[in-house]
Amino acid sequence: MSTTLTKKENTRSEADLERARACVEQLNDILPGARQDSFTVIIDGREIELPSSFARVMAEALKIIANGHQVEVSPVNVEIGTQDAADLLGASRPFLVKLLDTGKIPSRKVGVQRRVIAADVLAYREREKEQRRRVLQELAETDQELGLDE
Repeated sequence: MSTTLTKKENTRSEADLERARACVEQLNDILPGARQDSFTVIIDGREIELPSSFARVMAEALKIIANGHQVEVSPVNVEIGTQDAADLLGASRPFLVKLLDTGKIPSRKVGVQRRVIAADVLAYREREKEQRRRVLQELAETDQELGLDE
């Protein structure tokens, strides 16, 4: 089962934020070159072996926390409402509804309510991110060709 992380505003103590930032730095040093299938953490003196995929999710969660947001972990293969889907995109609900109306994100109706699969919302978000990256790359190449990048 895959999971997704969403950002929600939160008020945390500065000490919590600093601890999260320190953990992010440590994990950024460890994870990129790590070749292990698991990691061991110690909580209250007990060692717990965690899969490396969890360590990456934990690192992402800590980045969000370090920026002062709350973290929510949920399965991506579940159906969610339009407000939750909009929150995943960081967009307004009316914008999301337009995406559903145009078929850019599949949905179904349950009574008068629309439901979407979280994975479909995340896939749309990734497609859009990739499209923006391609456009920026093309603009950079055009700038270079025209000598505007200096």
